[in-house]
Amino acid sequence: MEQYSLARRTVPELFVWHVIEQLSRAVCYPGLGLTPRNLKNGETRAEAGWTPIVHRDINASSIYLEFPNPSDSDWGELEEIDKQCLPRVILGGFEGVGG
Repeated sequence: MEQYSLARRTVPELFVWHVIEQLSRAVCYPGLGLTPRNLKNGETRAEAGWTPIVHRDINASSIYLEFPNPSDSDWGELEEIDKQCLPRVILGGFEGVGG
C-alpha cells in the first residue's frame, strides 16, 4: 500500500475487491464455522457444536498482507506488482479470545 502512495498511484480496484473478499472469508470461519470449501459447496450452516468466535475489533492494525516470494519482487516496479500477485490477507487480533 505504501508503495502505491509513494508512487502517487491509486490502488488497483482488483486489489481492493480481493482484500474485501478475503476479509469476508476470514470472518466466516471463526464466526460461522464455514471454510472456503464449505462456501464453495454452497453450505450455509456450521457443523453441530460449533462455537462462534466474534472478532469485534477489525481495524487496519489487525489486517496483514503477505505477498508470495517478497524477496523476489522488485518493489520499485509497481506495474510488475500489479501483474505479479495478490496478497494473502490475514486477519489477526484474536488475542484473548477463548471459550
